[in-house]
Amino acid sequence: MEIAQRQWDTNKALVDQGFISKTALDNSLASYQGAVASHKAAIAGADVARKSLDDSVLRAPFAGVIAVRAAQLGERVGIDAKVLELVDLRQLEVEAPLSPSDSVDIKIGQTAQLQIEDRPDLVTAHVSRMSPSAQAGSRSVLVYLTLDKPAGLRHGLFAKGTLGLVNTQVLAVPLTSVRTDHPTPYVQLVEKVGEEMRIRHQTVEMGIRGNDASGKDPQEWVAVKGLTAGSIVLKGQVGAMREGMLVRFTAANTAPTALNATTGATPASAASAAR
Repeated sequence: MEIAQRQWDTNKALVDQGFISKTALDNSLASYQGAVASHKAAIAGADVARKSLDDSVLRAPFAGVIAVRAAQLGERVGIDAKVLELVDLRQLEVEAPLSPSDSVDIKIGQTAQLQIEDRPDLVTAHVSRMSPSAQAGSRSVLVYLTLDKPAGLRHGLFAKGTLGLVNTQVLAVPLTSVRTDHPTPYVQLVEKVGEEMRIRHQTVEMGIRGNDASGKDPQEWVAVKGLTAGSIVLKGQVGAMREGMLVRFTAANTAPTALNATTGATPASAASAAR
């Protein structure tokens, strides 16, 4: 390009002095312009080669541990081929699908209690982000929960838990205690009739469902209308019992928990339930 430029400058001076024709000057100008275009093309080619060389080196966007290696050493892979999976165990998220109706009440920052792979201890998490649209097939909405203390956990584990949307104080019984083998839901009560303890079926109206807000009782509770606080309600594993059946507690207790050594009873209480 520099040689063509000097040739063009020389011919321009010669044309001004009348030693060469205007056509020769035009030819030298065309040669100079072609040299400039070739120089720019060479620079672009060098940039492409430099980019290809830079792409041949894998750079992780964050520090972590390789969980899966999808390509072997020396293997030829495509541009979009998966090479490896990188995991940062210091920052783990849980991807939770929610029903469309429940997703409407979700807000960033809400707290959830998760149980990882049926372990007894619960892990606290917070809603960090959520999908702006529902899934095409299941119509569920994905919500992402950030774990507060991910120490000891691993990528790919399954979790289940409760995301507290509403806290309320209600009169509640375990959901398994409500029976639906009659036209209307009912519970089986143990009541004192004279000097005897007998079974009575009490129709109830179910309300909000949820878990104990304190996290001490993992079972699901349901708010009920039609009971009084302190009523003795049989647990669900007892099974259906005939109304009026005579029962006897195996041990005297103001809040009995066992019935005839095999059947359980629980008092209805004002439980703090989270929907």
